[in-house]
Amino acid sequence: MKNLIIAIDQSTSATKAMLFNERCEMLRRVNVTHEQYYPKSGWVEHDAEEIYANTIKSIQRLLEGRQLNAEEYTLAITNQRETVVAWDRNTGKPVCHALVWQDIRGISICREWRKTEYIMHLVEDRTGLKIDPSFCASKIRWILDNIEGARQKADNGDLLVG
Repeated sequence: MKNLIIAIDQSTSATKAMLFNERCEMLRRVNVTHEQYYPKSGWVEHDAEEIYANTIKSIQRLLEGRQLNAEEYTLAITNQRETVVAWDRNTGKPVCHALVWQDIRGISICREWRKTEYIMHLVEDRTGLKIDPSFCASKIRWILDNIEGARQKADNGDLLVG
């Protein structure tokens, strides 16, 4: 019977792992911070591999001294939503740092898209979002246009984005 919840909150500054009992009472919490990268004004990046390693580390620390098997817990995850990471399907390695939700490098792409009313309405109708640099589509477009080999990987079906 699953009576424990392991919750992972991947935030802008840290990976937080929490263990809750069946009454949703927090039994333990662990925070593992990660680096913020600011290569240019308005650009904000994270190392996706560091975040992955910190997720593993936070769960290990959370469960220190406990022997749990998969039948005893449910895993819940929340993330930054508009942060984008692109990785190679074959290697599992990111093609660049994750572009954080705060990153505005896609602003010129958004301006271009906003010039076409059809695109503005299409995006809003399908996603409920307004075209904005925090919107992940402009970040994906930036990766495709600016990261060496990304467009070719995408064209070959070898680029995954999340």
